[in-house]
Amino acid sequence: SLQHAAAQGPLAPPPGAPGPTMKTLQEIYDQQLASYDVLSAFASPSLLSATTTVMNAGYYEATDLTIVEENLAASNIVSDVVVFGVTGAYRGVRNAYVPQSGQTKSYAANDDGALQFGVIPPDPRFTDHGNGTVTDNMTGLIWLKHANVPGGPAPWNIVFNFVSSLNATGNMAGNPSGDTSNGGSHQTDWRVPNIRELVSLIDYGQRNPALPPGHPFIITPTLTFWSSTTRTNTSNALHLFIGSGRMVETSKSNNHHIWPVRDGPE
Repeated sequence: SLQHAAAQGPLAPPPGAPGPTMKTLQEIYDQQLASYDVLSAFASPSLLSATTTVMNAGYYEATDLTIVEENLAASNIVSDVVVFGVTGAYRGVRNAYVPQSGQTKSYAANDDGALQFGVIPPDPRFTDHGNGTVTDNMTGLIWLKHANVPGGPAPWNIVFNFVSSLNATGNMAGNPSGDTSNGGSHQTDWRVPNIRELVSLIDYGQRNPALPPGHPFIITPTLTFWSSTTRTNTSNALHLFIGSGRMVETSKSNNHHIWPVRDGPE
């Protein structure tokens, strides 16, 4: 009764109106858009390239490679980085720091031998893989262990034929290269080194040959090696005298030796 209710004190206010239980069209659209962005990230991640090194959100969460990246190839992944079992080969843009020259004896105040500026070579400098190839741990370049496989010098254009033969058959001018690094066979991406690659081997504290102490190469100290580098006089190219590390510009018709090089990995 009303009298009984009054005796119990004032009544509590009624509860507020219930909240909305339906989503607005805008909220539904926003949710769909967010879901679309996530799916797009899975389906179309950014490629690793010279200008793009950031992958879209969600790339690392995917497990189905067929919807993640049609171009998931070593050339699209930074060197030595493994993405879903694919090891990268893209070398990217790096700082090529200048190594020490190798000279340790000083002949004047603040000369090269006194200051010895530059990157200290790694120890060990070289890794002999026991398969006819040697990695320079300073540059990552791989060289044939035998530095004079053809057995004689040749004009500039001919040494490119030697390397083509090496890639095709494992031989140069009919002589075995000793390269068994490709599962017992030979590699197929050898090339004529440019002049900076050749000079990277030189230790100017050494002579005959001017190579770092303890190097594993089979080499004759008096050899001269062609580079693939042409001069402004396009009839000439640069070669390197391995005895002293001296670079010389000479006619491409002259005869010099070839020391093939390739990029890693071994």
